[in-house]
Amino acid sequence: MRPAAIVILLISAATPVSAATFTLPELKGTVDASTPTMIDKARHAARAAGYQPTAVQFVQDGNVFLTATRDNQVYGVVLTRAGKFYASNGIPERASSPAG
Repeated sequence: MRPAAIVILLISAATPVSAATFTLPELKGTVDASTPTMIDKARHAARAAGYQPTAVQFVQDGNVFLTATRDNQVYGVVLTRAGKFYASNGIPERASSPAG
């Protein structure tokens, strides 16, 4: 490597860089784009239907997919971009057991 290239490399490594430089690119404009408002609406819809949302699985094309529980059952639920709410068939929750 040439001495000038080494100097440039050392200077650039020592130069403070904003944290924004290292953040992941926004999903704006992609099929997987989501906003906090979309997630909040999906959680609210799940609660309104009697489910307790536990995790956001993913968002695709404006549809928000969550995992939710109700009556000791686990469900996959979705709030579509059209505002319709759907839930899968429930699966019994597994009791946590100590590893052994």
